[in-house]
Formats: sequence, C-alpha cells, structure tokens
Amino acid sequence: MARDAGVPVGVVTASVGEDRGWVDYLAVAASHRGRGIGPALLRRSFAMLADRDVRRVLVSVDAQNPTGATSVYERVGMRIVNRWDQWERPPSR
Repeated sequence: MARDAGVPVGVVTASVGEDRGWVDYLAVAASHRGRGIGPALLRRSFAMLADRDVRRVLVSVDAQNPTGATSVYERVGMRIVNRWDQWERPPSR
C-alpha cells in the first residue's frame, strides 16, 4: 500500500499460481495518478514475487480502461501476450 501523509493512496495485490504470479488488483487514487505510484507498487510486487522464485508475472486488464492502465503495465516492462474480446447480450425486456 502507498500512503501520503498516512492516508492510503494506492494499493496492489498479487498472488502466486503454479509457475507464475498474477497482479490481481492495482489502484491509485485519482488525486495521486501520474506520480509514479502505480509503477512503484508494481515493481515492489515483482521484487516480492522474485524473492519467492516467481519470475513470470501476468495481469488481465481492460485495454479500453479510461485510466490508461495498459500504459502503466508497459512502463514497468510488461508486454501484451494475448488479446480477446468479451461480448455480452443485453437483458431482454
């Protein structure tokens, strides 16, 4: 968790599954975006996973996310390895 004057402003959770790690959740308060908090949290989670001998880390992210999430992952060295579309039929009336 990242804090500013004791107030939480960012959080990341990660988990280990078989031979890889997963970034489960990353969030930075809108008021603190653009300050490098997201990348710092990700790098810290990568280091903690590496301490557990986990070298591969994955994340699933909505590429259309209006916060620009994909660029945060790219800045820390992650790259796209798969893309897919999710379709939904609206409920009938």
